[in-house]
Amino acid sequence: KRQLLLPTRLLSLVELVTTAEQMVAQDPSARSSASSERPTAEASLPLSTLLLDAQALADHMSGGAALPPRLLHAVVLTMEGQLPVGEGGRRVRPLPSRQAERVARELGGWSTEADEAVAAWLDERAAAVGATPLGLRAGRLSLTEHDSFKYPALAEVPPSALRLRAALLVLFNDRVARCLPLLDLVHAREPWSTGAKMRALAGCVFAETKERLLRTSVELTRVSGVRRPEVSLNNAAAFEAMQKGAKFASARDALRSTSLFAQLFRALRGTAPRQLRLALDDRGRLFGVEYGGEEGLDWGGLYRDALERAAEDLCSQHLDLLVPCPNARSGAERAHRDKFMPNPRHTSPLARDMFKFVGQLIGIAIRTRNFLPLNLAPLVWRGLVGHAPSAADAEEVDGALARHLGALERRAELFEAWAAQRAAELARAGGAKGG
Repeated sequence: KRQLLLPTRLLSLVELVTTAEQMVAQDPSARSSASSERPTAEASLPLSTLLLDAQALADHMSGGAALPPRLLHAVVLTMEGQLPVGEGGRRVRPLPSRQAERVARELGGWSTEADEAVAAWLDERAAAVGATPLGLRAGRLSLTEHDSFKYPALAEVPPSALRLRAALLVLFNDRVARCLPLLDLVHAREPWSTGAKMRALAGCVFAETKERLLRTSVELTRVSGVRRPEVSLNNAAAFEAMQKGAKFASARDALRSTSLFAQLFRALRGTAPRQLRLALDDRGRLFGVEYGGEEGLDWGGLYRDALERAAEDLCSQHLDLLVPCPNARSGAERAHRDKFMPNPRHTSPLARDMFKFVGQLIGIAIRTRNFLPLNLAPLVWRGLVGHAPSAADAEEVDGALARHLGALERRAELFEAWAAQRAAELARAGGAKGG
């Protein structure tokens, strides 16, 4: 079976055309704009321009690709406040060649880390003045002394270059805010896909944009008309599990535990996922909770108590589904000594179901805004959102392993250098004999 190989740029364009056609087929009004939340004056932006702009800006930010002349001018106009963000009815002419060269030079050489710092800075400045980041006038912004200390990656950037980059981030976020609903961010594994590029640039997307997308996703996936789950928990058994787990290693086994987390897992294990996407009832509950042998009605307090105690069980010393990261166990490292990671010894089908339930608890917390004390290591959170692990991630949780791997890598480099030098010496010796 032959595989058709196409240039990545062509594959990206095919993806964008297919995405646009599917969107228009589902909703003809999307031909002009992908979001109904934008002002009417901005609805003239063609869907094709929206998607192509988002892709061109993402290519520039992730790989340093040159921006089209039209987008260079759009960045300048956005910085000067002459072009309302999202307006598509106005023709943007290219900049004069010398100005275009200067703008391209000042927009070049930025790293993703620096762009993330700009996005965080704009988020903070917008919050300070009660505005949205998209509403900021980039041409009037400047770093304060506090900003320079908090964002050292920006401290040495010339003010004109920083303002241009801030305008580019505003333009990028305007396009992204309206094309995100069109992109598959879950299965975007091919590096050439726009979804994969957007995921790699997640730190450059304003918090407001992410929260709006999250709220929309929750609303669209909320269900009604299904039975609300009811669970019965045993406080005495939960406290006994805590006491025994603190003393005996065998009592920490998550598969046999009677901790509140384990009880909640068993009570909800057979629950259909749709039932966990219900709206909260008038008591602020997703499911009802009662404690066996105890009096009282659940007016929301028992429900929230059960969720919080289940999360506390996970990040504790009396349950071993999660374990402290190696830095905590070694005692010699300072970074993330209070963080937890999945226990690699738990690989059975039952343990995998428990890990799945941890994910469901996180989903419940996000959907219902019940914030849980899950003290997971950064490496775990990055894995959950599909980020590939790096050496820096490993060092955050296991400094000793990172140093060991670094030493092995340096030895490998020395060996390669020695082997190359030895091969060159032998080649010279052979040539001398032949002569």
